[in-house]
Amino acid sequence: MKKKIQAIPYRIVNGRVLYFVGKRPDSTYLQPITGCVGWEIPKETLVEALRRELEEEIGVKHFCNLINPKFSYTFKTARIKFSNGRPVREHVFGVEVSDQKITLDKNEFASFEFVSYDKALAQYSFPNQKHALALVNATISSHSYPKIFTISGPGASGKETIIEEILGKIKNIERAKTCNTRAVRKNEKKPKKGRIFLTEEKFKLLERSGDLIESNFFNGHWYGTPWSEIERINEKGRDVIIEVDLNGVKSLKSKFTNVISTFIETSLADLKKRFILRAQDSPKVIEARLRIAQREIAESKVCDHIVKNKQGELEKTVDAVVKIIKQNRRDNEK
Repeated sequence: MKKKIQAIPYRIVNGRVLYFVGKRPDSTYLQPITGCVGWEIPKETLVEALRRELEEEIGVKHFCNLINPKFSYTFKTARIKFSNGRPVREHVFGVEVSDQKITLDKNEFASFEFVSYDKALAQYSFPNQKHALALVNATISSHSYPKIFTISGPGASGKETIIEEILGKIKNIERAKTCNTRAVRKNEKKPKKGRIFLTEEKFKLLERSGDLIESNFFNGHWYGTPWSEIERINEKGRDVIIEVDLNGVKSLKSKFTNVISTFIETSLADLKKRFILRAQDSPKVIEARLRIAQREIAESKVCDHIVKNKQGELEKTVDAVVKIIKQNRRDNEK
């Protein structure tokens, strides 16, 4: 079955949610954004089509929040050339574009405005679009959309183990991978699930093409977060969990409105013991890593939550992070 997407852009202004209403050229129709999936790009995903349509029709390249109410409807129309008269399924997404400048493609929209929910509901031309708007509005009002949970902390603070434990305890949450240019360590027989190891050349190519949300040079290597990783999980309507440094936290918070950040704090004495037990670094390198850790701990207030991971108390630490996630995620997904 052929697919379309329906994007309902919205903004939050002084605590009020305002919805995009566009007027089609030479038409009385007032509606959100719609577009075909995979018509010109084979194997195009829903979120890829969504991003493409946003950029083509209103000049928005990325979104601050993506809401997937898991609503779609099927219809048949001869007006859609690529359907060949067959039924088409249209998938609905709410898209926050609060800080984005709107630049209309005049072939798609003659004019637009952002209006209140009640006004948008009255102005949308088709019943299915009104129903989709009601679902998106209910999701925003209840804050029941997926969140991005970031986990940060010094090296050897236990982030990797904590994330793996969380993935085993909570449903409907998925890890987003990050990129880095460091070498795979001796104890990493297989590359870790949450990391993509790249050459510096490939990393810089992603950076230049705008495919990274953020990038940072840390301890001799480049680290970054691909847009595609967040979008891939957003499309499924799942919560994201991701390991990033404090610069990554700042970047994600500047671009998304659904970020909940947690810093895993460990004493310098415990970190030193763990570095020594790992037997991966020279004493000089260990001292350098401890200085970096000290600086990170001092800057950790950028995060929403700080959880201490004391030696021998991993289970207690995991339970504390699980509690944070459950308190902040969707009401029906505790």
